[in-house]
Amino acid sequence: ACGRSANQPFCDGSHKAVGMAPMGFTAEKTDTVYLCGCKTSKNAPFCDGSHKAL
Repeated sequence: ACGRSANQPFCDGSHKAVGMAPMGFTAEKTDTVYLCGCKTSKNAPFCDGSHKAL
């Protein structure tokens, strides 16, 4: 969620340098989903198409 990880969308601990906390995610079923990479989604951690307005 911080945008600093070198292994996005997965956490690598880089958030600690700016005092942020990671956002947990547990897949509840087998399905195809899109995780937000632009950090503007109102439905994080899922993509809501907000990146199209950037």
